[in-house]
Amino acid sequence: MLGFNREDPIRFKEQYPDTVIFIADESKNPQSFMGSWSNIKTQTLNELQGLLDRGESKDKVASNWGILNWGR
Repeated sequence: MLGFNREDPIRFKEQYPDTVIFIADESKNPQSFMGSWSNIKTQTLNELQGLLDRGESKDKVASNWGILNWGR
């Protein structure tokens, strides 16, 4: 279950496609949804939507999202 409106990170990604959108649990740990930090990279809009789908299907609530702009 997502603890936020999934449209907000999607709109942000559409406006800033080079950003990485992190999805995290209540402890603000993105690894619980995105895997190892070494695997985190800029994702496409379709990849972000898949990540949000995974967050909705988890036992834990995906309650946080955040951004990282590589190289800026």
